[in-house]
Amino acid sequence: MNSLNIRQIKLDLTVALLNQPHSGNLVQTVKDLMMSFHDVGSFAGLFESSNELDRDHIQNSYALQFENVTVDLNTVSIRSTNHTIVNGFSLR
Repeated sequence: MNSLNIRQIKLDLTVALLNQPHSGNLVQTVKDLMMSFHDVGSFAGLFESSNELDRDHIQNSYALQFENVTVDLNTVSIRSTNHTIVNGFSLR
């Protein structure tokens, strides 16, 4: 990994997500935000898994891989409203 400032990227991503209006595709929003940080490199791939929490909620986990960092993104989707929220994320 290059001399990435993971702490700064995490802070910038947090602020950007808080300031983003709700858009249809949260994963694409995170990918676009990460691509705006030049140090992360180009996009390398996406891995996804899901887990049904109950009848109304689905937990999704995504690993967005870039050349120099991977974002592990956890979301919760509400079926009845088709609304997705960030449950947490980490960078590695």
